[in-house]
Amino acid sequence: MAENEEEVLSSDNVQLFDDMIKFPNTLNSVYTGYITDLKENYAQTRFTASNDMTVDEEGLIFNSFIQIAANHAAILSINKEFLVTVGAKVNFLAPAKTGDIIDFEAKAFFSESKKREVKVIGMIDEIKVFEGTFYVVVLEEHIFTMQQKELEKQSKMQKINTEKS
Repeated sequence: MAENEEEVLSSDNVQLFDDMIKFPNTLNSVYTGYITDLKENYAQTRFTASNDMTVDEEGLIFNSFIQIAANHAAILSINKEFLVTVGAKVNFLAPAKTGDIIDFEAKAFFSESKKREVKVIGMIDEIKVFEGTFYVVVLEEHIFTMQQKELEKQSKMQKINTEKS
């Protein structure tokens, strides 16, 4: 696929799926890839490895960029307003180089649970280059709001305990 065709496809997909995404999605698709399919408990994304992701003159892509794109696919498969990835077990099965296009497929499990497990596979053509499991917690509100409330609760308890002494 030519680079400008990729840009047009990317732009079309962003518009197509934008209304379906339930969480604030301000991440740069250069680093996360863009959505090619989105359903309940399922997402497909496409990520293109670029020059600024390389670790050497040969064009080897730093594996953390691949993991970022895979984590984004995992989050999209759950597609809830407040999510936090709390863990991951990942395997990098083959190297990626500048210009490689990695297609990620993410399948979420345990949809009735707050702690979700998401299996993600990354492929370059027919070659599996990434396989991982992400552990994601679905929250009722933003994690920083929850933390602030917990700090306020602890502060009140400490004040009550101090007054009793």
